Amino acid sequence: MRFNFNIGDFFRRSPENKLECKRLVKYDGTKFEVAGIDIHSIKIGKIGVEPVLQTVSQTLLLLDHSQYNLCLLIRSIKDEQQREEYKRRMIDDKLHATNIIFALDALAKNPNSQVLQDVMEKILLAAPRAIEIERSTDNETEKALRTGNTSFKEKVEGLATFYDKVIKKLDKMLDNPGFTRMYDPEEPYKVHDTLVEIDKEIENNIFIERSIINEYRRIRGPWKKLYETDAKTRSQLVYGVRDFRNLLAKKFNELSVHIPDAGLGQIEINEKEFKIL
Repeated sequence: MRFNFNIGDFFRRSPENKLECKRLVKYDGTKFEVAGIDIHSIKIGKIGVEPVLQTVSQTLLLLDHSQYNLCLLIRSIKDEQQREEYKRRMIDDKLHATNIIFALDALAKNPNSQVLQDVMEKILLAAPRAIEIERSTDNETEKALRTGNTSFKEKVEGLATFYDKVIKKLDKMLDNPGFTRMYDPEEPYKVHDTLVEIDKEIENNIFIERSIINEYRRIRGPWKKLYETDAKTRSQLVYGVRDFRNLLAKKFNELSVHIPDAGLGQIEINEKEFKIL
């Protein structure tokens, strides 16, 4: 898979001072090109690059489909106000695409997990628009813009499933009196087992934002010391779990707003106070 990209092509005008409508990417159902980046041999940690490439290419295909068709409309519309609105949308779509391509270029040059997070965060920023574009296309066009067997919305819904699964694990910890008290405590290995389950969920999801990982590390790294030392340190762990849980709930709720037809609903923020005795 190769990517070819030149930002100067984005806003080039013809001699007649009309917009030159050009595709940003080339895709024939198997080969995806967007100027100069060869990344099919990249591996990132335990996650192969293929899920990333499918999501990246599908996002770019949707944005490219939109900007190209908007460009054609702009050339044919005489109403100035409508032309300006379509221009704004076209430019937004191109800028989203540019940010993703630049991040992808960085990933090709430095294939590590931190750069991967940059790529996926750019996609998340573009996700509401990509879902809007996908929703507005007919079924035949939507399927033609797919990479893999799922729609872009279904890929993003996978992130909602991650949030929901991890929140339920964290709620189970917080609802367990043995976790939130010093006397008759939960066996440490059981706490550890739950954290390992969360580790696996994080490792297997390509959309996880850096802010989420950083917040998780605050409790994951020192968990044993915080759990076993005294009531003060146990309190730090309990409230750290609660805060991490609430961060995921906020992310879930934001995602739910972007894909309302998924019927995800909202998850309540946990404001419970704990007495660690």
